[in-house]
This record gives sequence, C-alpha cells and structure tokens, in this order.
Amino acid sequence: MMTHPPAPRGYVAYPRSRALHQLSRAPLVLWRMGFGALFGRVFMVIGTWGRKTGRPRYAMIDQIEIDGALHAWSGHGPHSDWYRNLRADPRVTIQTAGETRSLRARRVSDADELTYLLMRFRQTHPIRARSYFGAYGLDADPATIAAAAGDIYLIAFEPTDESTPPPLRADLAGVWLLLLPLGVAWWISRRRS
Repeated sequence: MMTHPPAPRGYVAYPRSRALHQLSRAPLVLWRMGFGALFGRVFMVIGTWGRKTGRPRYAMIDQIEIDGALHAWSGHGPHSDWYRNLRADPRVTIQTAGETRSLRARRVSDADELTYLLMRFRQTHPIRARSYFGAYGLDADPATIAAAAGDIYLIAFEPTDESTPPPLRADLAGVWLLLLPLGVAWWISRRRS
C-alpha cells in the first residue's frame, strides 16, 4: 500500500492502492500509443527530471491557458510527484496536441498575480474554473483568492533554452494496430453467439 499524507481541503486524494495508482497512469499509455491528439487539447504531458533518480519522469496533467500563457494546477498540491520533481529542478518539457516545448516552471505565489490569473481563468473558462474553485471553496471575490494563495498550487511555465527532459515518444503506436483486429474478432464472435 502506498503511503501519502491525507489530502488537505481543495486537493484530490492520491490513489490509495497500487492498482488505482497504475490505472491513473493509463492516459500516458494512450499517449504513447499515438492518441495524444485526443488528450492534448485539455491535458498535457509534463516531463520532469526525477528528484531522486535524475531520470526523465512523465505525468499527464490539466493544461490551463490564461492570456495565451500555459499554466497547470497541482491537484495534489505539494504532494504531486511531478510538482516535487519540478521543485528540485524547474526545467520541464511540455507536450500538447500540437507542440513540444522546453520550459521553466515556477509556482505562482504572489497573491496579486495569482488573483489576477484565477480571475482571468474564471472569465475565459467558466465551466472548468467552477470545479477548481469549488475544490478550494473559492468564489469570485478576489480577497478570498488572495487569502487562500498559500494553499493554491498554480504553476506558470516560461520558455527556456536550457536542456529539458526528452519528450515522451509514441513508442507504442503500433500496438493499437494489433489490438484493433483482436477487438473486431472478439466483437464478431460475441455477435454470433
């Protein structure tokens, strides 16, 4: 059993069992199978350097665009593995449906900047913002956001020329070519019986 601290208010709890933790990584397998275009408009793959191993590590997280700049929200707060990795080394690789970028990550900790970004996010993406704001018990009041700034883990990404982790390759792209005929054969056999 994996041990993670309980999730504070506003955070999503870590999966408690190894099986659920592995299941939560399924979108990365689909990305590796070549289905990145399906996910890459709402989600992105973030590549970080492992804080203990120094090896590339990958996670699929929500992408948030605010005023044309890329941001992410750490749903597990400071306990997310990807967040802990970027705290150790802020150089990251971000992959979306259309591009791969080398970026430097930073937590938005200034209350004024955070308030501005979240109010803009609420204006431009009201449906998505509702779930984020609801998790933290926030409303449209800037004072409420500023007061909760210490508990909000919004990450901003800025371009860099530094070396970043290699992008996650679609190295399993041919697997679906094998699975598709098997699925069709299974479906046909079920229809006949």
